[in-house]
Amino acid sequence: AKGRIVTLGLQPITPETGYGYIRFGDFIGDTESVNQKYRARAIQAFVEKPDRQTAMSYLEDTRYLWNSGIFVFRADTMLEQVKEHLPDLATCVNELENINPKDSKAIKKCWEAMPSISIDYGVMEKAQGLLVIPSSFGWSDVGTWNALGAFPNDASDNFTHGDVIAIDTANSVLYCDEGLLVTLGMENVVVVSTNRVVMVCPTDRTQEVRRIIDELKARNKGEYS
Repeated sequence: AKGRIVTLGLQPITPETGYGYIRFGDFIGDTESVNQKYRARAIQAFVEKPDRQTAMSYLEDTRYLWNSGIFVFRADTMLEQVKEHLPDLATCVNELENINPKDSKAIKKCWEAMPSISIDYGVMEKAQGLLVIPSSFGWSDVGTWNALGAFPNDASDNFTHGDVIAIDTANSVLYCDEGLLVTLGMENVVVVSTNRVVMVCPTDRTQEVRRIIDELKARNKGEYS
């Protein structure tokens, strides 16, 4: 895969609606040098986070992988892609080469001039010839509160943080940033308590937190998001 951008795609084990997916196509490269299961394949498409029914169909279709967001590439290869698809960013990167590392004002000015866009949207979804290697290893997208549930730290399979007292509570994420959080008779919930906001939701709906943020903005309470 010399000169190509390669990503690792995870074999789906559940119909996740909070992950992006990758649809892959044909094998690439030598057919004898590596285990067939882990041979690089051409990427046909990056697919946005699906609804549950679509996610279930992806689970049954062996052509779909979770998009781990783990990319492997040579620096010159990525710089060429950035130059082609994000020229404004490429200009800023080139300017950084001539800035004194101790000149914080110049660095800040250059940083503020950079376009605010993720590498996925800005480069990966536009680049040609990307490859994916189907992979299988322990991985979780910690972009949701529910992901913390994969790391329980008490006898009832709860993940707790801060000053928490969990009574008859199981399989939950209990996060207390300040003060004391007490639960009684709860199961499969996420409770997040900060000094300004308390959020409670079922563990299977943490992917919908964006709705809360949108609602806060609609009610002119965006400062709480």
